[in-house]
Amino acid sequence: MSAMWKTYSNLLLGLARDVTALGSTPFYAYVCLLLLVCAPAVGGELVVAFVLLMGISYAIKATWFKPRPDHVAGVEHGNLLEAVDASSFPSAHSARAAAMAYLLGGFFAAPVAWVLLLGALAVGASRVVLRRHTPVDVLGGFAIGLLAAVLTRAVDPLGWVLGRF
Repeated sequence: MSAMWKTYSNLLLGLARDVTALGSTPFYAYVCLLLLVCAPAVGGELVVAFVLLMGISYAIKATWFKPRPDHVAGVEHGNLLEAVDASSFPSAHSARAAAMAYLLGGFFAAPVAWVLLLGALAVGASRVVLRRHTPVDVLGGFAIGLLAAVLTRAVDPLGWVLGRF
């Protein structure tokens, strides 16, 4: 491997690690907290979608284990939580990024919505580059995130709850 290729490879991996953080639980939680203070209805939708998408994702991971692309053969998982965390399908990072892009995209002008969409796609690509998921895992995550966001918007649980009091 040439020195130039190694340099570009390291830069790409560093960029992928930075981009993948945009789909992480801490980042999602930070955005939720910020919006709960600044725009409570939007923040509330994000929280409801998060609970829904994580419930769906972890239910799938708990019932069907798919090893990650970087999985080391022979590694045993001591308990269900370790197995769920080690399961590749679906990509929870991609699910969170898709839900956030969908829900926040509806509150901004088209150029910002496009940036949010490109950000979600970049998160999915970063998961493949980092060998944590396959493209199918990422597409499954996107589908679950969009499902959770669409259900949250359609059911409007916060409007229903707040309208009752």
